[in-house]
Amino acid sequence: MHSFLQLLQDGEEQRNFQPDWGQGDYYEMVFYTGEAIAYKYSLQYDGITHFWHPWETEILSDEIADFLEGI
Repeated sequence: MHSFLQLLQDGEEQRNFQPDWGQGDYYEMVFYTGEAIAYKYSLQYDGITHFWHPWETEILSDEIADFLEGI
């Protein structure tokens, strides 16, 4: 889990990123922190690039694919 979270934290902000929506995958991540509410984010793959939207769009390393295989 720590490695997965580190990959998310290492994402690089890309404000002008335009995904290629020819083919892709969509994931929802829910983080429970022990607080009264949980945090939900989307992680997407457009067939070329993995990215997520914590605030602005961030491009993720291809290493994230190892965690997503088999989901």
